[in-house]
Amino acid sequence: MIANKTKWTTGKLANPNWGRPTTHVFVSPNFYEVMGEDGPYTAKNYGATATNKRGNRWNHVALFNTEDEAFDFVSKIDDHLWDGGELNMEHWHRGDPVYGSDAYIADGGDAALAKADVEAEYGPGSYRADHPGYIGN
Repeated sequence: MIANKTKWTTGKLANPNWGRPTTHVFVSPNFYEVMGEDGPYTAKNYGATATNKRGNRWNHVALFNTEDEAFDFVSKIDDHLWDGGELNMEHWHRGDPVYGSDAYIADGGDAALAKADVEAEYGPGSYRADHPGYIGN
């Protein structure tokens, strides 16, 4: 899951009113493990994540080395949305919905999350009522 962080400025991005546009775009750091000469270490890059009022999330395919580069990109997307534009879905892929949102509940909520966790660890089809990770046990 992506850790969410928003860097606010003055202007259009500073307005917390989600009335227009209905999609909010923010910078999201991504942590990943890299093998270096001295062994593994955690590296970080930055991406852009969009969220709508329903709680759906999309992640842009581009990644940036610095938070400032990502913020500049997010600012351009935000301006585009405020000017009435829409996200070009050829450059975005669907992310996990916001926890507890309408989109999260529509996707199966906690049960769907538990199933994904169990099947990631134990393999497809392992999420059954007799499994200790099954919701309701």
